[in-house]
Amino acid sequence: MKIIRLILTAYVSLASYSIVLASELKSDPPYDYVKVPDGGHFQNQRLCPGITLSIKSGNDQISLGANGKWITINKDDSIEPSEFIIGDLWNNRHCYVATKVAESDVNESYELYEINPSSAPTKPKSPSLINPEFKDGTVISSYRDAARWHKEFLCYSVQTGSPYLCEKRTSLNDSIEKKESCDQRSHCSSPILVSSNTDKQIMAVISTDKAFTFSQKGDKFSQNHSYLIKGDTINLVDFEDLGSNLYYRFKYEGKSKETDAWINSTEVKLL
Repeated sequence: MKIIRLILTAYVSLASYSIVLASELKSDPPYDYVKVPDGGHFQNQRLCPGITLSIKSGNDQISLGANGKWITINKDDSIEPSEFIIGDLWNNRHCYVATKVAESDVNESYELYEINPSSAPTKPKSPSLINPEFKDGTVISSYRDAARWHKEFLCYSVQTGSPYLCEKRTSLNDSIEKKESCDQRSHCSSPILVSSNTDKQIMAVISTDKAFTFSQKGDKFSQNHSYLIKGDTINLVDFEDLGSNLYYRFKYEGKSKETDAWINSTEVKLL
């Protein structure tokens, strides 16, 4: 991807000089990372074509303006200078500003604001962005919760004119993820297990002579009377890691019916 150097100038309202900030403008999609110091004033017409975007950072609030129409945002004093991601984040000619609202050793969280030419910035009904990546017209949030990584894919809905959660992934390990696809009404499909960063569903073969199935109630698993035999092939759709035991939820097409149950991971071999 071609990198074009962009010199962004922040004008400090309390002094007669300006602070020059250097950053990189990505050509696809066109967005940039911007820092505005306390008391600073950032103004730009390139990141949101047709819109004069302005950001003022005060002692306890941030003022965000589009073509002279303003809103104010509460400021986190622990984040100095204030940090933003600005531009066409979904690569669809709609401009957004993501303002950093929290940070830790592993996660950086941003709140999203839509920039319009004829009105003040607005906050869409959208999840927060966490450690965001921008790829192929999709914004990907990734965050660590305890020992597990989660990814949330935000797509842009032409019908509603706003972003929505279109896919969720939870990692079991470096090789396996649980994937759920979601629609614009927040209805998500039943999960499946896939190879990491792909849509390839994980399958397994029974590796013991007789593998009993299990039912789940909360975090408890009880053994059923039914079992599978060595060589049976199953589709894995979910996992439950209890620390001492790892269970896979599976679906198996038998001669007369489909079995939907759980099995101990020690009794299968992944394909």
